[in-house]
Amino acid sequence: KKGARAGGRSRWNGVDPIYLVKNAELMKTLVDFYGFDPNTFKIDVQLAARTPDDQRPKRLYFCSKGVAELLKADAEEKLKIVCAGVKCFERQDKDADIPCQYRLAQEGLQVTLPNLTKQKVVIKLSEYAALLEHRAMPFRSDETDTATRVFCPQSIASLIAANQGCCVVLPDMATAEEANLPAASASTAEDLAIVCWLGKATVSLMVSKPDAALLMDRIGVDRSKAYAKPNPMQVKRDEETAAQAEDAPAADATKDADAK
Repeated sequence: KKGARAGGRSRWNGVDPIYLVKNAELMKTLVDFYGFDPNTFKIDVQLAARTPDDQRPKRLYFCSKGVAELLKADAEEKLKIVCAGVKCFERQDKDADIPCQYRLAQEGLQVTLPNLTKQKVVIKLSEYAALLEHRAMPFRSDETDTATRVFCPQSIASLIAANQGCCVVLPDMATAEEANLPAASASTAEDLAIVCWLGKATVSLMVSKPDAALLMDRIGVDRSKAYAKPNPMQVKRDEETAAQAEDAPAADATKDADAK
């Protein structure tokens, strides 16, 4: 009798089967977007999901070679597998224009980050701390925009160089002294890597607030002082609102003159 992995029905009630992902197009998208080397990062044979890959699985897990071989051999599903692998990817339905349907999972960065050659952004440690605090900040701007007060030109260039969509942001640990965050020296950039979403003009944090708070504590940020600082996104919105308010009387005066 065939199990779900071999094209039949699952033998277990209440426990979804685990499938090895075989969708070549899906894996090619991951390789092209994130720059994985399929020779060293075996997503073509070690990627698994709870649903068949032709149904666009919500989550993708990377499992060891031994587990992958076990799943492949268990076509009749004699094994009742509750979980397997590390969650590395999650389906994103936020933006259909993004070429990759899957974003990176924060908990899987220890597996994916060493194999990542694209979508890596490096910013100053002070900017990294501000991003953890505010969770979303503008970066693409003209010289008069508030974004230039947050990101330095080198960081902006790194952000612009990445494609829109999911990316990994790493702090430049050489700027720890400049940021006055000496505690950060106990960590590496890879230890502090965070998954973010890169839009046309903003970068947004994709880790939970508790995790962000832990990272702030890890690099020595005084959160009681940090949260007193204005959010650059809110500052920008306030400036735009003020500019619109200034333009409104002039527009009304023009209408009155035309009416007369």
